[in-house]
Amino acid sequence: MAIALRKIEKSKLFESREKLSEAIGKDKTYVGDLINTLKMDYRIVENLAEYKTTDDVRLLRAIRKAFPAIKLHEDGVEVENEKWTSDQQWDFYSKAVIEGKLSREEVFDEIKAQAGIKPKEIRFVAKKRKMVISVPYLLEQRTIDKIRALIEKST
Repeated sequence: MAIALRKIEKSKLFESREKLSEAIGKDKTYVGDLINTLKMDYRIVENLAEYKTTDDVRLLRAIRKAFPAIKLHEDGVEVENEKWTSDQQWDFYSKAVIEGKLSREEVFDEIKAQAGIKPKEIRFVAKKRKMVISVPYLLEQRTIDKIRALIEKST
């Protein structure tokens, strides 16, 4: 699917990725993530093509961003069909997806830990008491504001 979408995009059949997304009934981000899986380690791309090991493009995006791949070259010349390589990416993918040793949540937690991202904390004072709430994932500011309002209302 990613290869087909990339070919369609390069053919300029649609004026933008957004138009392509609309035509196939998928979100623009999903289409972008799907096409960008082709910029993952070539072993991952081959594994996905052969076994369709995951449909979770967000998980693939997280792995791709945490362990960036580089274009594969032979004797200083780029390899045909734009192959990418990253041993770290392949090792993590193998452990998480192929061997199934990590749940989706564990994958994201491990990636965040390796990147040094800590859970976001919401700090505020309510009725002269300082309260700290640790949130396990990054939240949008409006969600934080809603949580804060609910807690302030209940104290």
